[in-house]
Parts: sequence; structure tokens; C-alpha cells
Amino acid sequence: MAASGTFAVDAAATFTSVVLINVAPKVKFGTTGQQEVNAAGLPKWSVDVAVTFTPTLAGMAAHSELITLTVTGAGQPGLGLNPGSPVALDGFRVGLNPPEMRDEKIRGGKLWFSASGLRSLAVAQGSRRENAATS
Repeated sequence: MAASGTFAVDAAATFTSVVLINVAPKVKFGTTGQQEVNAAGLPKWSVDVAVTFTPTLAGMAAHSELITLTVTGAGQPGLGLNPGSPVALDGFRVGLNPPEMRDEKIRGGKLWFSASGLRSLAVAQGSRRENAATS
């Protein structure tokens, strides 16, 4: 069951493509470089991906944007993948930080994204020598 205020999203049905841009440790707010961890002590990672939304109406233009999502896990997600690699988002979730009034200004109201992991969608290709031998 999803935590209150979060939505489990079928990323494969939502996005036509997801491309890895960058992975970096998620830095704890108010620190200079300390990596954020969850309650179990697992490190959190900031993963930037470029997504193209699947058009929902015939003739609708494709829309793309860059999103940053949090992935929690012992190892760096996407280790060994190059920027530009097509990836799938496992356990993709979307939530909303509720808006609040602070110092006579509205703060928050921002979407956040998370995933339980990501994996490569690149098809393994043999070397040129292997491809020539099979031709």
C-alpha cells in the first residue's frame, strides 16, 4: 500500500522514453556534502532523468522534461551506465509536498519523485568483430 499522499505510477505507460542524465549522492539539507540516509541507514541518491510523456490524445505533441528522483539503496543506482542510456524506473512514485503559509508566503506545493531502482534498457551488442563473424 502506498504511503499517504503518494501515488504509485506505471512508468512504462506514462513515459515513451526515460534517459539517464546523472546520478549523485543526495545531500542532506543544511550540510555541505553529507549524504542523506533513510531510517534504516541506507544512502539516498539523486537521479536526473529526461522523460518523454506518452501522448494521451491522437495528434498530441510529445512533451519532455528533466526530473530528479530519489532512489534509496546500498549501491549507486545505474552504476556502469553512461549518461544517455535508456533506463526503466522500478517502483516509480510521485508525491506532493503540501503548500504551507510561512512568513506570509506560500511555501511547498512541489511534486517529488522516487523509485525503488532503475535498470538499463539498452540491448547488449556484440563487438564489431563478433557482428562480422555472424554475418
